[in-house]
Amino acid sequence: MAIYKNGSYAFDINAITEGNYQSAFIFSTQDINTAKLIFYLRKDGIPLPLSAVTGKVILVPSSGKQRIRDVTIVDPLKGIAEYVLDKDEIKMYGKFNCQLILKYTNGQSLSAHKFGFEVSQSLADQNIAPLAEYYVDDFESLKALIIAMYDEETAMLDE
Repeated sequence: MAIYKNGSYAFDINAITEGNYQSAFIFSTQDINTAKLIFYLRKDGIPLPLSAVTGKVILVPSSGKQRIRDVTIVDPLKGIAEYVLDKDEIKMYGKFNCQLILKYTNGQSLSAHKFGFEVSQSLADQNIAPLAEYYVDDFESLKALIIAMYDEETAMLDE
């Protein structure tokens, strides 16, 4: 049995309530594969049918790097969908700005709502140095490669 930390949203799909829901949900960087967003979607007071829908969630963490992911349609008759943050997303601590988009098979598309939540950095993760963009296995090999490239460029300029 899987255990989840749920953040639930009840969205009424119409132009009047379209807005930005900033929830009080706070996940932790240690909530690996357990931080779940659940969407309860309604239209005109009844559950929004999701049988011919592909749901997308757009996640924009504080770093600004946008991610677009598929949501899982849990119950198409009751208008319930969900998304579990992956192991990379949960490590992006800070505030997330998000949007749920529904794409219908007939070509229609609509924004369900904009929403937000936060991921706090766990105490267990605070002493970990940030990841570098490049991994250097052996500094001496890297140094030798840079010197060789420099020598090659210098020889070409001399010619």
